[in-house]
Amino acid sequence: LLQHFALETSSTITHNEAARAAWCAAVPQLSAKHMFVLQGTMAISALHISKFAETEREKKHFRVIATYQMSTGLIRYRETVAKVTEENAESLLAFSVTATAWVLLTTADDFNDLLRPITANEPKLNRRATIESLVAYTSKILRTLRGVLVIIVPCWNLIANGIFANVAKRDWWPYPIPTSPDAIEVDKRLANLQSMWMRPDCPYEYSLDLTVTDDAKRTRYGELIDWTSVLAWPISLPLAFVELVEVQSPEAWVLLAHYAMLPAKVEHVFWIEDFGPNLITAAALVLGENMRTWIQWPAGVIGIDLDVVFSAHTQT
Repeated sequence: LLQHFALETSSTITHNEAARAAWCAAVPQLSAKHMFVLQGTMAISALHISKFAETEREKKHFRVIATYQMSTGLIRYRETVAKVTEENAESLLAFSVTATAWVLLTTADDFNDLLRPITANEPKLNRRATIESLVAYTSKILRTLRGVLVIIVPCWNLIANGIFANVAKRDWWPYPIPTSPDAIEVDKRLANLQSMWMRPDCPYEYSLDLTVTDDAKRTRYGELIDWTSVLAWPISLPLAFVELVEVQSPEAWVLLAHYAMLPAKVEHVFWIEDFGPNLITAAALVLGENMRTWIQWPAGVIGIDLDVVFSAHTQT
């Protein structure tokens, strides 16, 4: 499992060779201090192997290994993350990345299991029950992503100058001002989203919670070099926005649907590939057909047929 991580899985964590080498060097060093780092690494490596298993038996075998390793690592991780220090911050970050990959991949399986009838020509599903599950899965992802803040906010200087320096280093960032015709068109479309809550009956505080699109624009206008640039937006979301998602606020779900275009652009990262399509599908069912025009554009960009999505579920 460790050999597979070094040779294969590590390339999905970072595109940069120096950063990849840093990860491979960090695992044994940090594991000597905190065993949960090793357990998280083996879990994500086993998941990676299972993704490309040739038989169902082989897939199940490595999924069992992955589940055991992650579950065991989580016990000690939760105890340790309750008190973040300079001594344990790097170990906590290493495990947090593997846990994030775990949640994104396993939750994608949950989405796929729930939504499979859409493409399998099976009997229609109860939309209300489906929506409740989709909202719960989405909330789980968003809250997991935000969890890393308890580590990187107080310990960023240590992380940026320690064993993960080559991972944290960012000499680039997409230019925040649109210049090409396509980027200008995207900017107009995103700006139009504000009309959803710029109305007399919408509370002022409620509107403030939905201005998160401003932080996403600078990522949208450039080439996506790695998955960290994509996850920067949901990681930095205010908790109030996550709560709006949980209560099925239409505005919040429209914004999520537009954000979904970003992870859909990331290539060669096995644990993030279903994130965008699943968000769009979930948003469509939460919003309903009456609001389909608000998400028609991102759905088209990703390749989601909204007619198929809506026809697969009953209204009850």
